[in-house]
Amino acid sequence: LTDEVFEGNSQSVKESMVNFLLKDPTAPAPPPARPEHDFERPWQESYRRARDIMSRHLFITHKTSLLVLAAWSKYQHLRVMDLGALPPASAHELQSFKTSVVIHADRVEDRFMHHWHPELMSIFYDNDKILAGLDRDRTEGVLDAVEVLMSNQLRSAIKSSIDEFVAAFNGGGAGGAGGDAVGPQLHRISYGASLASSGAAAQAAARSGPPVFVVRLWLDNDNI
Repeated sequence: LTDEVFEGNSQSVKESMVNFLLKDPTAPAPPPARPEHDFERPWQESYRRARDIMSRHLFITHKTSLLVLAAWSKYQHLRVMDLGALPPASAHELQSFKTSVVIHADRVEDRFMHHWHPELMSIFYDNDKILAGLDRDRTEGVLDAVEVLMSNQLRSAIKSSIDEFVAAFNGGGAGGAGGDAVGPQLHRISYGASLASSGAAAQAAARSGPPVFVVRLWLDNDNI
């Protein structure tokens, strides 16, 4: 910042010197520059008018939105598909893996339906004065804004779940997209460990990399 001020001052001094040396003494003086902000004009009325317009039509600024955001802070960590919630195993049977994912998704859905949603409803039911002073149109506008906010929160949870689920199979690890990347070599190590042993070391290796699945082949005469 100091360098910018010094550079600006030096440039202004140079321009002043050049203008002084090249100025025609017979030329008329230029008109005074118009100030960027005219502080002589009253601004209180326009400010109050703009504030009233925003309070009537910018429904997202109503205090109910703050309460909805505060409630979401307790649930925003939930993921519909969370590989970190799977039971530890060196390798997963595909059907068992599918069942575990579905059970976890049902639990998260239950938490949203029976904890998050009732908590939001209690904002309006337990506090009958929170919408006091609003006419019918403004009340509907506030409720519409809250509905959009809730929809965006659920959409963000679904998107984060899908991104982290896909990242786990693409080398992002079971911790999600923000975790340390694990390459194909780590995948082969965990796969080899799962074939060699089902002990604690194999389970730890499998959990550190992408999910590993058990593939079973059945022989029917000479056919697989």
